Amino acid sequence: MSTARCIIASLVCVLACVGCDNVVDPIASDRNGSVAIYGVLDMRTERQLLRLEALRPTIQETPGSLDGIAVRSVDEGTGITQDWALLDSTDRTGAPITLFEAFFNPRESATYRMEVHRSDSVLSYARTTIPTRPVLTTGPVVGDSSQLAQAIYLSDVNGVPERAQIAYTVTDSSEALPVTIPVAYGRLATRPVSDLSFDVVYGSDRFVVMTQLGKEVDDEGVRFRGLSLTFDLPSPEWSNVQTDNVAGGLGFFGAVGRYSYTWILDDEVVAALGWINEQSAQ
Repeated sequence: MSTARCIIASLVCVLACVGCDNVVDPIASDRNGSVAIYGVLDMRTERQLLRLEALRPTIQETPGSLDGIAVRSVDEGTGITQDWALLDSTDRTGAPITLFEAFFNPRESATYRMEVHRSDSVLSYARTTIPTRPVLTTGPVVGDSSQLAQAIYLSDVNGVPERAQIAYTVTDSSEALPVTIPVAYGRLATRPVSDLSFDVVYGSDRFVVMTQLGKEVDDEGVRFRGLSLTFDLPSPEWSNVQTDNVAGGLGFFGAVGRYSYTWILDDEVVAALGWINEQSAQ
């Protein structure tokens, strides 16, 4: 795992407060009452978390106090301000950590400013912009039933789509309710890009779907209800998480977008997969 990936994993773990040591220990030569900010605005959840640490000049020094600290976020497009609530918590070693939480769904393409206040002074602040939804177009489906594939094109990406999955919604002949079966596609690029393409391989995905249904690949009676593509898109700050992007302090503040898309498969494609087409029943 790369250094950047390790930092990302640690940050996510810290914010989740699940089984993590208190590894965040910011040092600053000038103790001026500022704080370190560690946080991510996440479209995947309504609950947003931010961790704060008081700066200190050396590791031997006692950290400064966070008494009187208040946190708010500002949607710079709408001017809406959100006050964050203090959570006193501990890591798995029992060491105290300071978290703030707020409940809202970050808006696509919106820029948020995170501010840390004491009295009437802004001690530290940071900005991040929720990634804009890329534009999806589809190419023709090619290949025979075992190798059916379709090119998917994403434009205006401006990042690296991660944790991509194609989810198939089907109904087994012996069941009344549809089920959704995800097939992992992982990272769609190795570096930040503006445009990309990849193939959805329906022929091999069919094996995953049928296996999850407990069926042989050529068993009949499966009714196809639809499919979707979902992926996460980190904001540009994640391309170099070792860069401090907090003004008046230290730390990291970024965002993660999550985007889903659906499209219709032709009758002939569904038939080639051996399924009954019920996309219109969605």
